[in-house]
Amino acid sequence: MKKKAILIGIFSLLMLKAFSSETESMKFVKNLGIGYNWGNTFDVVGGGVNGFEIGWGAPISTKEMFEDLKSRGITTIRLPVAWSRGMAEDNKIDENVAARVNEVVDYAINSGLYVILNIHWDGGWINDPNSGFTKDWKGCMDKYVSIWNQLCERYKNYDEHLIFESLNEEGCFDNVWSRYSGGNKKTAFEVLNRINQTFVNTVRQSSGKNKKRYLLIAGYATDIECTCAPEFRMPQDKINRCMISVHYYTPSTFAILEEDASWGKVRKTWGTEEDYAELKKNLEMMKKTFQDKGIPVIIGEYGTVIKGKEVESVRRYLTAVAESSYDLGFCPVLWAGATDIYNRRELKFDDEEIGQMYKRLSEKKR
Repeated sequence: MKKKAILIGIFSLLMLKAFSSETESMKFVKNLGIGYNWGNTFDVVGGGVNGFEIGWGAPISTKEMFEDLKSRGITTIRLPVAWSRGMAEDNKIDENVAARVNEVVDYAINSGLYVILNIHWDGGWINDPNSGFTKDWKGCMDKYVSIWNQLCERYKNYDEHLIFESLNEEGCFDNVWSRYSGGNKKTAFEVLNRINQTFVNTVRQSSGKNKKRYLLIAGYATDIECTCAPEFRMPQDKINRCMISVHYYTPSTFAILEEDASWGKVRKTWGTEEDYAELKKNLEMMKKTFQDKGIPVIIGEYGTVIKGKEVESVRRYLTAVAESSYDLGFCPVLWAGATDIYNRRELKFDDEEIGQMYKRLSEKKR
């Protein structure tokens, strides 16, 4: 009986520890609140040195921009970065790139914001069918690990206001498997699973505050259905501080298309009962697959093109995705380019009703 009581006690402690860790992670994501992507800025590729930061129409980033967003209820900034710009043959990040990104990270954190820092598209080297991970595993992994080792060293003294994200949407390998053309699904997913596990191992093996840093794991193609598939596996992390990221541009005929394409006819409106039901089904899928099992969820990108869309539909769509995600305890992070949604030059939302929606949402208890 004594031995049985001891075993029960140990089991109870382990369960309590797991529950506490889950609660800590969930609370952290709730603290992230409402997010905003600093898009089309440091993710610029091409254009030489002069194209960096401003090459896709963005103004030079200032601390005042982040302070203004903070005053409007935004509490998290996702900072997409193309680290290959000016990179040396030994995979060393160009110091001018690293220093400027670091300066903007400081702008945001010193304004009271959380920052999610990632490897963004970066020219597509991660899933390039001719030279990416599926063709040159060693070369790509050497580059990937080198980038994260350098970032871990640079930011080792930054507290939990800085989050690292493993990659962007490029964790999909259509030359191995595609939902449209088939292939070896297990092999394709395993490529991403190994990359994500290497990401966690690399950060945890580095020094300073990286050992306890919250990490954002990119789902397969950051697609909800694919990420919820059994072939996708969250990486192991002894301290249980990993979160999952997916993106939401559904339906794509509304959120992405500005004109008809070969794969779909453009939609100018959104907001039917079927639209709301589809949104609910997708978010509930993430809740059941991840959050209910103790893995916090971040909608790393969502949004819609504005051109040619009904104004009220844009408002309904952005509000529904943000509010539904927020109410579930997720952190919704709006994708905005350099010149849409929020006007960085004038420090205002182009549609003030959208700005007011985020302000109201940020003040809502959950």
